[in-house]
Amino acid sequence: MSYDVHITRAAEFYESDNHPISLSEWQTIIQADPELEARTEITMTTPSGDTLSMSGGPGLAVWRFDGLDYYLIYRDSHISTRYSDDVIDKLKELAARLDARVIGDEGEEY
Repeated sequence: MSYDVHITRAAEFYESDNHPISLSEWQTIIQADPELEARTEITMTTPSGDTLSMSGGPGLAVWRFDGLDYYLIYRDSHISTRYSDDVIDKLKELAARLDARVIGDEGEEY
């Protein structure tokens, strides 16, 4: 099971509807950041060669770092991705532009 981190304006990410980041705000950030690529689906290849894909909706973005893709998914008025030491600084940068903060699944702030 992965551990996620979230960009939110709320005290807890699951309360983001009370302090929303709008989809249009997020899309503006994606368009302005040359390190982000807008996507509509997540696609990956399994070790056996099968291709899996999942719709990510209109707020999906990819940030590539050190050969890895980090999918930043907009949902429920916040942005989420899987935790990695590598992604935290990028998330903090994005959060600052959105007047938001980065928190983990258990509420710890980064």
